[in-house]
Amino acid sequence: MNVTKEMTGNLTAEIRIELVVDDYQTKVDEQLRKYRRELKMPGFRPGQVPVGLVKKMYEKPIRAEEIQRMLNDSLYNFIDTEKLKILGEPLPVEDKNKGLNFDHAGDYNFYFEVGLQPSFELDLKAIKPTYYTIEPTEDMLNKFVEDIRRRFGKFESPEAIGETDVVFGEMQICDEEGNVKEDETKITTSFSVDKIALETIKKKVVGTKVNESVCFNVQKAFKDATDRASMLKMDIEKADTITEVKFTPTSISSVTLAEMNEEFFEMAYPKQDITTVEAFKAKAKQDLSGTYAREADRYFFNDVSKALIDSVKIDLPDDFLKRWIASSMQDELEKAKVFNEYDAYRDSIKWQMIEGKIVQEQSISVTEEEIKEYYKTSLLANYFPVMEGESEEDKKARADSMEKIATNLLQNKEQTRQVFDYIYENKLIEALKATITSAKKTISIDEFSDMVKKKNK
Repeated sequence: MNVTKEMTGNLTAEIRIELVVDDYQTKVDEQLRKYRRELKMPGFRPGQVPVGLVKKMYEKPIRAEEIQRMLNDSLYNFIDTEKLKILGEPLPVEDKNKGLNFDHAGDYNFYFEVGLQPSFELDLKAIKPTYYTIEPTEDMLNKFVEDIRRRFGKFESPEAIGETDVVFGEMQICDEEGNVKEDETKITTSFSVDKIALETIKKKVVGTKVNESVCFNVQKAFKDATDRASMLKMDIEKADTITEVKFTPTSISSVTLAEMNEEFFEMAYPKQDITTVEAFKAKAKQDLSGTYAREADRYFFNDVSKALIDSVKIDLPDDFLKRWIASSMQDELEKAKVFNEYDAYRDSIKWQMIEGKIVQEQSISVTEEEIKEYYKTSLLANYFPVMEGESEEDKKARADSMEKIATNLLQNKEQTRQVFDYIYENKLIEALKATITSAKKTISIDEFSDMVKKKNK
């Protein structure tokens, strides 16, 4: 076997693989002998089918399979050995490979075209993006504070529904007079009264006692189609056909908000030494702003990637890449579309190269231990809380249990891949934030939403 490379352009090369009979025939003969030993055919004892008959039946497909395997191995071994940084995958040179067949043993020459990655300079400090810190509105902050107070509030079960209660019960579809068909299924469900959109319906529901019934228009009460479908335990299309419902509460959950005092501050933010309402709200605002940090990071990342794609000069073997992308498509219209929309493919390839260089220069990697730690801290911590006064033995038992479950979770390939991508992306964004000099600007959530909408148009 002989493998050679010849440059056909600045960023393209042709790889020639020469196979002679001796390269593959030994393996073909071994396979034929194996087939003969295992072949069962009427009129012959097992393993005694004539060699000529076995060859007639199987030699051609075995030869083709063995040559294809050797081609694959030798092609990619050559690419690895020569340290060729290729773009896409090698493409067979159709004109030179035309007419090849494996009817008879012989010498073969195969030709493949490859696209090569260009070298380029990357200066992350040459771009000047803006990093936006999203500041919540006063209404959002008040709602967030209320949610914290509710979390640490006092729960009760009143007899009648209040304006902010959560109610559990049975819902049935009825007519406008409140009549329910005898065979109508009861839907066990729940909802929060303060989510009712129409004030007249809310007033109708408030005051209803346990085991009493109230009828209302579910379309007007709950405007969001997804929420409505979830409450009715059916798909959105079917839920959209339901109008009147009869609801009978079986239990009511009411919460008295926690008082804004030092005891509450300590429960909400332990060991933060918060003693005033002002300090508590400041901490809550910081906490709430953090929930938008992911969105701000994503916006920053998109800005940076676009700026780098536009500013970094990278020459690509465009003709080869167009043919390589089109080669994976069966439909001729889709192939034509590749050539018309190549700029988008080109930008994607450029970004992959830029990202690869950033990852290499910044030594970004994700280890199995990091994924396992994410499972333990982000997914399992809530199920294994630290108990007050727990012994060393309890701590060890909790740690051992989390370690065992996290190790098992690693076996879920799809979920682990998602966690890998999440950690990897966070590391990449943090590396960009640390390396790139960006302007800092604080904006409201509405301003941020408007920016995103304009950019997506």
